[in-house]
Amino acid sequence: DFLNSKMMCCCVPLGVFANEAEVRKAFHKCPEMMKVAAVALVDDQVMGFIQVVLHGMPCEIHTVEKDEAYVYMIAVDPDARGMGIGSKLLEWADDIGRQRGCE
Repeated sequence: DFLNSKMMCCCVPLGVFANEAEVRKAFHKCPEMMKVAAVALVDDQVMGFIQVVLHGMPCEIHTVEKDEAYVYMIAVDPDARGMGIGSKLLEWADDIGRQRGCE
């Protein structure tokens, strides 16, 4: 249902940020992006990450339309694959889209 919905588009860019400084710079430019990012924890270890962008937020690979939520980045630690972490992160992103009025 998620991938067929009108409110979400999913893309996994490779190497968008070269280092931590670039990540911090992106969040500094648009602090709202922190509210649409999440990590998945397993035994207090980060095992997954997702970043959603909404209309008006910076995104080099897609122009986010009004009423659209876009999965900008998603990653799951190879040791945690098959545990449903990616699916849970995508469900979270779908919920964020709905909460923000995306259709």
